[in-house]
Amino acid sequence: MATETSAPPDQRLSQAQACYHAGKIEDGLALCRQILVDVPNDAEALHLMGLICHRGGDSDSAVGLIRQAISINASNAGYHSNLGVMLRALGRNEEAVAVLRRAIEINPELADSHYNLANVLKVLRDFKEAESHYKKAIEISPNFANAHNNLGQLYKDQAKMDASIEAHRQSLIADPASAMTHSNLGMLLRQAGHLTEALSHYGIALALAPKDSLRVDSVVSLPTFNKSVEEIQQVRRGLVRSLTALHRQDLKIDDPAKDLNTTTFFLAYHGEDDREVQQILASLYRKICPGLDYQAPHCTTPTKPEPGARIKVGFVSTFLRNHTIGRLYRGLIANLDRDKFHVSVFVPPQATDPVFKAITESADEAVALPENIQAAQQTIAQRQLDAVVFPDIGMVLQTYFLAFARLAPVQCVCWGHPDTTGVNTIDYFVSSELLEPEGAEEHYSEKLHKLSTLPTYYYKPEEPKKPKTRSDFGFDAKANLYLCPQTLFKFHPDFYPMLADILKKDKKGVLVMVDGQFKNWGVQVKASLQAHGKGLARRIHFVPPQQHEDFLSLILLADVMLDTPHFSGGNTNYEAFAFGTPVVTLPGTFMRGRVTQALYSKMGVADCIAETPEDYVRIAVELGTSKKIRAAVKKKILGASDAIYEDIEAVREWERFLEGAVRSGEGGIEAL
Repeated sequence: MATETSAPPDQRLSQAQACYHAGKIEDGLALCRQILVDVPNDAEALHLMGLICHRGGDSDSAVGLIRQAISINASNAGYHSNLGVMLRALGRNEEAVAVLRRAIEINPELADSHYNLANVLKVLRDFKEAESHYKKAIEISPNFANAHNNLGQLYKDQAKMDASIEAHRQSLIADPASAMTHSNLGMLLRQAGHLTEALSHYGIALALAPKDSLRVDSVVSLPTFNKSVEEIQQVRRGLVRSLTALHRQDLKIDDPAKDLNTTTFFLAYHGEDDREVQQILASLYRKICPGLDYQAPHCTTPTKPEPGARIKVGFVSTFLRNHTIGRLYRGLIANLDRDKFHVSVFVPPQATDPVFKAITESADEAVALPENIQAAQQTIAQRQLDAVVFPDIGMVLQTYFLAFARLAPVQCVCWGHPDTTGVNTIDYFVSSELLEPEGAEEHYSEKLHKLSTLPTYYYKPEEPKKPKTRSDFGFDAKANLYLCPQTLFKFHPDFYPMLADILKKDKKGVLVMVDGQFKNWGVQVKASLQAHGKGLARRIHFVPPQQHEDFLSLILLADVMLDTPHFSGGNTNYEAFAFGTPVVTLPGTFMRGRVTQALYSKMGVADCIAETPEDYVRIAVELGTSKKIRAAVKKKILGASDAIYEDIEAVREWERFLEGAVRSGEGGIEAL
């Protein structure tokens, strides 16, 4: 809160301030009321009473009281700054911005005003201006620990991960005793691949503030990279032991989406069956987070839609924007039959990119989801949906924890994060016969529903208008380019010897990868590759993350694309096949490792599907070294790839599935 104040008129105000800082809400309010009986227009008492109401959870009253204080003393920047905080708490962000700008006009040197404005701008996704105000707050007050911390969180939201780590380190220099910052830094270091240091910061955070949320975070923080399959097994056994131990403890977390820092996202990249682990984790959260057991009123005694009435379906994701999820679901949302379906999308506030715009304009309604999990539950419940579709569960905390509520009679998840959820309020996992191996039902806690086609209506990508050349990327004109554009944490220990063998067999081969969000990711991948052969480092080329047009240029320039075993490419393959770029794949045991094979099956092209690691290497080298073989495969792909784009049958199958599940009443109300 801003601290610009005038001198207190009597001892009671000092006592009320002490109550505010001690959290003694009723005592503080009583003292303020006494002052206001004697001096009804005491701006300081009104302002302090507003702060106390806000701390007590009554932000509506707080806004009214601080507005009264401003009407008496409009030149106090601190009043305006704190009013902005209250308005933000109520979700009135545009009003908050205007009030905070006024605070800065009154006193440009009040660090709190810049900090509070940056916090609101961050929520509104105006990252550039938010950054400038965090930096201004730090310039005014170099030891402003929360400004350093929140600047670090802003960088994290923009995937500027190394800058985020540095900002959190600066925050700890300013305030070494901040459990929150130690926890945030621990999460970042864990993602960066510095697990030992990360656990050290989690340990410090626990010592400073022994919170149940920190205990859980320290357990579910998994390594980004693993050196061997044996290490993966060790990590998984340790996770199950630790989760079982947490089950025996008396823990409670009121707002898990706010208080927790991480998910078990990296489980899906182990190449193992995750059903048991995910179910153990979900049962733990349901036990220790009582607010998750929410049930929308219309689900208590659900009724089927009247014959002929439109089925109300909602899509819930923070990634319905320029993201893989947005591109995978954009066509489905746009093309669902509006005579049969009313479509709502629940999206992050203030995203503005073209994919977001296309999705929100094609939907019947677009609803901004509040950050608070309970408020988000209520927002969705108010629509009285018949079905909720979660395009992804497990990538971000808010979506994961929303899945624990019963928000519609039918709730399903699809392949946005292609792993079972373990959450018993998700009724269906919608997949495809093309994707799933025999016996796949055992991989899911949900009921597996298999479409006959792939579960997306994907718009065919267009070639970049001004494609980049090899020289633009610094590639040798004579090299054979093996591109693996997948996120680096997809690299399983099984993959490194395959990559090394490709480079050993093709002396002109250059392996091209895209740098990760952290510098350390590339360092770890390169070290793992070098362990399988000396001298390979000089033929490994990292390019920085690219704008979408330039990324497409990279795909166009590749002689061969290499799919990651155990967790296939998805969106990148749709992009590659539009240009005829061959992708070598080794299908895995689970759906998430079989996407590329499914796309080839849909096209009727089998040339690049390997049966063994050795076969994978052989196919890759043949394609990389033989222009004739490469041209023949490219011709096949270009001749068949229309089959995977703008597939209206996928939409019709989704419609039949949703209508059947809703009208049959075969959802999962009993799950709660």
